Amino acid sequence: MHSANIIKTIDYARRNGLTATIAAVRERLSDEKQPYVYEAPSPEELDRQRTEMHPAVSAGEAPRISVVVPCYRTPPDYLRQMRASVEEQSFENVELILTEEPGGISENTNAGIARASGEYIGLLDHDDLLAPDALYHVARAIQDAGEKGIRPVLVYTDEDKFTEEAPGSGRHFFAPNRKPDYNYDYLLSNNYICHFAVIEAETLKRLKLRKAYDGAQDHDLFLRLTADTEKRGLKPEEVFLHVPRVLYHWRSHAESTAESGANKSWAHDAGKRAVMAHLRDRGINAAVEEMPHRGFLRVHYFDDLFSARPDIGAVGGKLIDRRGRMIGGLYTEDGGILFDGLPAGFSGGFTHRAACAQDAGAVDLAQMTIRPELLRELSQDPRMEEWKPWLFSARTDFGDRRDRVSKSAALCREIRRRGYRILWDPLWIRRI
Repeated sequence: MHSANIIKTIDYARRNGLTATIAAVRERLSDEKQPYVYEAPSPEELDRQRTEMHPAVSAGEAPRISVVVPCYRTPPDYLRQMRASVEEQSFENVELILTEEPGGISENTNAGIARASGEYIGLLDHDDLLAPDALYHVARAIQDAGEKGIRPVLVYTDEDKFTEEAPGSGRHFFAPNRKPDYNYDYLLSNNYICHFAVIEAETLKRLKLRKAYDGAQDHDLFLRLTADTEKRGLKPEEVFLHVPRVLYHWRSHAESTAESGANKSWAHDAGKRAVMAHLRDRGINAAVEEMPHRGFLRVHYFDDLFSARPDIGAVGGKLIDRRGRMIGGLYTEDGGILFDGLPAGFSGGFTHRAACAQDAGAVDLAQMTIRPELLRELSQDPRMEEWKPWLFSARTDFGDRRDRVSKSAALCREIRRRGYRILWDPLWIRRI
């Protein structure tokens, strides 16, 4: 086991005990066996991208993207590699801004944001790398949205991690983070957006980063972007775009958060304070505590959930079989089953998504509570006769799973159609 993982394991055991630690180690070892190969775009594909975008760039129709990099004691080799990853982009309408100001990462980054001339600003850490087609796919997403009459506020991508045996040596890529589309409650649980984030310049120059949240300044920013977007009458689900490609490589080394979250407990504390501030600003009476995994949070509402969160129409939980494995509860909008067969005590990999509260496409009828006034409205729907046997039953004969999941998805589609979110709570468990 890598030395950093040993440190994490000892820290985890001190906080959570032996049984939870054994499960966490088993899951980590299982995850490390999963094959992953980052496939860089071919030279021919990069040339095609340059040719495709060149007319729009020349005509001033493609968005200019400023990449802001706050630097601090950056090793020269890391700095050179980072710069090369920006300069070699297949999208050419880009500006690179390096800053090295005193006062911490937020003030350093704000200095670069103030100098940016682009319509959008991307945030890149000084020791990380962009994939060579990162800005192409971001610019393409912005243009495609524009053709639909949407001006994105935020564009974010998937990411992975990498190590080098020595500067300039071959790179080992691992831990791909395949992120969901915008998910408000998952964002309350952790900064899943993270890298690579590209933000509308006008909005970012107005909001800036806040020094008080150094270490979690991005998490604080994304929460404030959410609130600011809604105050402007926009829906984050529409103007926060997710590009489902690994386009950012997070360097893993001894001093990085990527290598060992335990290195930066102050950053986790800042993340907790950022979520608390966001909830307080929204008038939500709640407490925030750290979960067993560092940097991951759980919100405890002091009021009834439906009173505290008028945006939530229904809440559901896990279904666990006699072997202690998850067999349902969290579904995609079309009824796809997430984390099917995941053993008890496992959290869903290094993203710990299976242990986090989050917005759901659908939850299970057999483990669902609906907002009371919404339930009264739904009682007029003729399909309620199909849903009732599950909603109001303590039955243990669960029948055909496909039929129940299909009915669950149909009810949740109706709830979402009425403008509500659906929350999945992994700590609400029903054993069958």
